Amino acid sequence: MIKKKSILFCIDSLDGGGAEHLLIEILKRFDYELYDVSLLILFDRGVYRNDIPYEVDWLAGLKDKNHPLRRKQYDIEIAFLEGVAVKYVAYRNSNALKIAWIHTDLYKLHWCKQFYRSEKEEKRCFSAMDKLVFVSTYTKKQFQKLYSDIQAEHCVLPNLIDRDSICRLAEACVHVKEKLTICCVGRLNPEKGYMYLLQVVEKLVSEGLDFQLWILGEGYLRESLLQYICEHQLDHYVYLKGFLKNPYSYMKTADVFVSASRVEGAPLVISEALCLRRPVLATRSGGADEILEGGKYGILVDSDQESIYTGLKQLILNRSLRNELSVLAGIKAMSFEPAKTMSQLYKILIP
Repeated sequence: MIKKKSILFCIDSLDGGGAEHLLIEILKRFDYELYDVSLLILFDRGVYRNDIPYEVDWLAGLKDKNHPLRRKQYDIEIAFLEGVAVKYVAYRNSNALKIAWIHTDLYKLHWCKQFYRSEKEEKRCFSAMDKLVFVSTYTKKQFQKLYSDIQAEHCVLPNLIDRDSICRLAEACVHVKEKLTICCVGRLNPEKGYMYLLQVVEKLVSEGLDFQLWILGEGYLRESLLQYICEHQLDHYVYLKGFLKNPYSYMKTADVFVSASRVEGAPLVISEALCLRRPVLATRSGGADEILEGGKYGILVDSDQESIYTGLKQLILNRSLRNELSVLAGIKAMSFEPAKTMSQLYKILIP
């Protein structure tokens, strides 16, 4: 009998972000005949906890220092998100193969430095890793600008995208749209560019264009966005739908998918929109450029108000362009292969 390899995945929470969703999708497909998998959620919160596969032994919170999951020695320890998880794995006293997963452009959005006493400490934690996994070539290059001399092996592993599952989930509900509909999905945080997008909507509405925008997601900008919508009389054009674990039926119903982010690593939602054959407009953020192959499979624009306005107006007015991009989206989606992604991951797990 083959001895199973033991793996500890570590993440700060299972809140409704792309990295958290990706981790669940990976765990659903793990080969539990070969791997004994544990999951440590550092903070006891998250909408995805009920989705953890039953094969995974997991613990939420750090209060129980003597819990067997925390005391166990593992063959492999994976910090699945930048920040606290990397710090925790780096300081674990073990001989495990240590891996950190980088999901975003840390050069432009160094959000995780708040968890370290200094840049020196963060660098020391990343240097404790044997391997660094990046979700795109772009995120790897940006990280290397930040820390050029870290000796860990650098691996690029594209996000796991299951086209068949996404299309199946999209059939769960039917939504009625009153007019041409634009959809975007993501946390209501500044880097997602929602305020730019609302300003663009206001300008298009003032020109007499009739459409609606669905924003799916939650975050601390909700009140600011609602205030802007109210003050600029956009109530009948923009709808904040909140966080949805299954956003795909809304995405499929929409005529256009928009990503207005200023910073992204490899945005899952763009790939998911392509699976649903939605015409995509995305701001150039490195990761989006890579997925859309420089504009081959969607419209890429600069991340400023005027560029988003020009691109979105073009899509609203040009049905034939939307149809063309829908076909191209379907072609690109054919390249997503979950089994191939898992195979690449298993190779990374080899010391």
